Amino acid sequence: MKSIFIKDIKSSDILSQELFAIQNYEKLQTKDGKSYVRLYLIDKTGTITGNIWADNLANIERGSLEKGSVIMIDAKAEDFKGVTQLNIQKINKVTEHFVDDFIEGSQFSQEELWERLTKHLSNIKNENFKKLIDKLFSDSEIKTRFTYFPAAEYIHHGFQSGLLEHVVEMLDISTSMENYYKEANFDIIRTGIIFHDIGKIFELIRTGVVMERTIEGYLIGHLILSYETLIKFSTGILNDDELLALKHVVLSHHGTREFGSPVIPATLEATIVYHIDVLSSQTKSLERVTKTKAIDEKGFTEFDRILGTKVYVGK
Repeated sequence: MKSIFIKDIKSSDILSQELFAIQNYEKLQTKDGKSYVRLYLIDKTGTITGNIWADNLANIERGSLEKGSVIMIDAKAEDFKGVTQLNIQKINKVTEHFVDDFIEGSQFSQEELWERLTKHLSNIKNENFKKLIDKLFSDSEIKTRFTYFPAAEYIHHGFQSGLLEHVVEMLDISTSMENYYKEANFDIIRTGIIFHDIGKIFELIRTGVVMERTIEGYLIGHLILSYETLIKFSTGILNDDELLALKHVVLSHHGTREFGSPVIPATLEATIVYHIDVLSSQTKSLERVTKTKAIDEKGFTEFDRILGTKVYVGK
């Protein structure tokens, strides 16, 4: 059982027989040609980098370095350019552990999230959209993945049931906008929210206790996978105008070509979905940083490369 989590590790801490999961690892060489291994370790509270230098390579138990596996390490936490990392002396395999120590979950139960989702879907008036969503979730594998999968590997909503929480959060936000945008078709918005990230259930796969990208995820990406899923399930259900509206929502939901959208939002519905997605994802990303990054004496977190800034949480 773990006795310390990554978010609580401080420079100069000594770790003895502590458990972490391997997100990834690299076999590298120093400038003078000495071999070493760099590990990217995780638990449910965050990530940390660790190095096992040449003098300690013999202390890596054979077969222990596998992506997604849990290992036991002896290490010292050190400061490197303002970031805490681990100098690892020993690694052993682990056969028994508590999965919940390494897989973060949603703050809401799956039952609560699904009930809230169902309530939103009951507000859709368009019968074709209802049939489309019913057909989607009648596929048991898709429904299971949609319920359990994260919305990302480790950025926003990167936890179990993160995709479901992200979608429900977006639906909640969209409801608050109905009084202000009377001309918008909220049936398109709700259905578009369901489909905008559906490709993530094909983009990601669980290996041990970590999520990684599938071959399709690397070569195609979730935006196009979402588009393909929409096309597949809408056949024989939607008319041309309905399908075109949803296609545009899915293809434009990243907002700009710089961030992967082949088109810019050009309808009221697509614009609303895009901005709700940004609000949900960026706010959750910032919250993640406040929970997983070390905080200095001034109340700032370590620099986060995804947000491009430190986050101020106060003293």
